[in-house]
Amino acid sequence: MKKIGYAVLGLGIGLAHADAVLTHPDATLVALCDVDSQKLEKAKTTYPNARLYDNFEALVADPDVDVISICLPSHLHADYAVRAMRAGKHVLVEKPLDITPERAVLIIDAAR
Repeated sequence: MKKIGYAVLGLGIGLAHADAVLTHPDATLVALCDVDSQKLEKAKTTYPNARLYDNFEALVADPDVDVISICLPSHLHADYAVRAMRAGKHVLVEKPLDITPERAVLIIDAAR
């Protein structure tokens, strides 16, 4: 069975997601993404086998990424979750789903 290629977008609480993936027997942490170069540099030491991205479009273009944890500020969840799903990726979104019911529905509609 192929392991699930997992990525994390946002390296604040996202680091807890990355650590969890490392312990899962059916998943591999393949990529991390953040616009903060200092966070990426720090992550390079802890997650040496993960590709590092500072660009979301490059992350979703990575063919090894199957699932992306969206670990950004809540008001950005819908924007990035919808874009990831349109790129063919599965998503896990930190709570809350987004900041308004209307924005949460955008995610639900994209998943359908």
